[in-house]
Amino acid sequence: DLSSFVMPRRFGKFTMIMYSFGSGTSSDQAVSVASKSFTNGLSGIWYQWLYLFATPFYWLVAPVMRRFRAITMSDVFEARYNRSVGILYGAIAVVNLAVMIGLMLKGSSAVIEACTGGSVPEAWAIILMAVLFVAYGMAGGLSAAIITDRIQGTLTIVFSVMLLPMVLGAVG
Repeated sequence: DLSSFVMPRRFGKFTMIMYSFGSGTSSDQAVSVASKSFTNGLSGIWYQWLYLFATPFYWLVAPVMRRFRAITMSDVFEARYNRSVGILYGAIAVVNLAVMIGLMLKGSSAVIEACTGGSVPEAWAIILMAVLFVAYGMAGGLSAAIITDRIQGTLTIVFSVMLLPMVLGAVG
């Protein structure tokens, strides 16, 4: 049914914590931290640690949103102010996400083209990824995103722990 597609309720606490963690992290952060640590030294870690202080808010916001019976921040702004503020927030969010998704598709397609030696052109990589993203989102809705972020959050923690011995060995 539509309500479980948009606002699923069958996930446990661990899954929702990993969902919050997975949504608060991104694969581009590892690249930016490595880049800035290379150019600026150890202080480059703050490109990731910047979010350290915001992380508890991810855990606090989810139950608040659930009690609000709000699905998006646009719903919250509409409930708090009025419909026009909710629509304005929604419009700005759509533009922001369109630009961000476009940038991620462009960057990913450049990597795919380089890794395949040009046998998969950028344009085809963008089209293929866009079709996969849309199909994935339409098939699973928020449930699919929650499951993906649970896996991503868990793997981020596991790989970070696995990386620690190598990092500590490298720095002595």
